[in-house]
Amino acid sequence: GLASLHGLEKLGTMSSPGFYLTISNDDGLTSLDGLDGISEVESLTIAFNDALGSLGGLHDLTRVAGNLTIQKNPGLETLAGLEALREVDTAFVLDDAALRSVRALAGLEAGDVILSNTPSLPTCEAQWLAATISGTVRYDRTDDSGTCPP
Repeated sequence: GLASLHGLEKLGTMSSPGFYLTISNDDGLTSLDGLDGISEVESLTIAFNDALGSLGGLHDLTRVAGNLTIQKNPGLETLAGLEALREVDTAFVLDDAALRSVRALAGLEAGDVILSNTPSLPTCEAQWLAATISGTVRYDRTDDSGTCPP
């Protein structure tokens, strides 16, 4: 698989509500650097990328008109890179065993978040997100004994 997405920077010129982007099943991919400039997509799926440790290349993404799905990326500990995201229909974060923080979603102004089977994510982190954004946050199978920053 690919180790990086460098060379795909021109995808940023394709940003539009009709643009569907799926990044999946790449065991060698460590980052999303190279997706700079993408500000809006219809749908975004990032799934089954065993070595992915960062969403940093998505720092320009402000809107996902449909669903954002982040699923089974065992190296992903945070959602850092999504700080600019303001609008999403529903963000699904599923089966990401190492995920410890969802603070990057604090800027969401519209949309709902579903956190499921994220056993390293402190429950208080999910509760913090629910108190921070205007949309609904649903969560299950989080770490009830985990601690959160003040």
